[in-house]
Amino acid sequence: MMLTLIGMSGAGKSFWAAKFATQGFVVIDCDALLTSKLQSLVGESGSCLEQIGRWMGFPYQADFPRREALYLTCEMAILTDVIAQAKACAASQTNCLIDTGGSIIYADRALLQELRQYSIMIYLRIPQRLHQQMLNSYLEQPRPLIWNGLFEQAANESLSVAFARSYARLLRLREQQYEQWSDVVLEYDYYRQATLSVEQLVEDVWAAAEQARAKLT
Repeated sequence: MMLTLIGMSGAGKSFWAAKFATQGFVVIDCDALLTSKLQSLVGESGSCLEQIGRWMGFPYQADFPRREALYLTCEMAILTDVIAQAKACAASQTNCLIDTGGSIIYADRALLQELRQYSIMIYLRIPQRLHQQMLNSYLEQPRPLIWNGLFEQAANESLSVAFARSYARLLRLREQQYEQWSDVVLEYDYYRQATLSVEQLVEDVWAAAEQARAKLT
């Protein structure tokens, strides 16, 4: 079985990846691979995601576009390697889970289509009631976030208002793209249940994927 988790940073992808690892799944951690690759390019500041976030900075800073572009270039290179690993797991019939970064939806469509060919794409959706909390966490301790040109500060507009407006727009567009590429959408209140097991999640995902396929035939 091949599964891929997609969604915003903080959705719970890494939490579930760790749980799947305890059940014998090979876990491909895209953020860990990306961190390693970036570390060789940016030095000590690339030793963890939080440090990479500080290195990237905020979208209103002058050097942000260059650093954002470098981050994306590395992420796309990593995705190519991840797909090769996924193919190898599929060929050997090894259970595998791919834990992707939040900006995977900016990848080349051909890469995403290839990934979808080999795995069930599971979107972990975060409800709107938590969006402000996500923005606050980013502002307090920035993790890498690809704005893709969506941050805008109008004349005489404070940074806090600009971030609130721009972040809301970023989330709306990302949610549309995550859903577009997903085979199964899991809601926050479902996948955050303390009693939810890997076995039950897999069973529910498989049933939802089969139902979705049936609608297409």
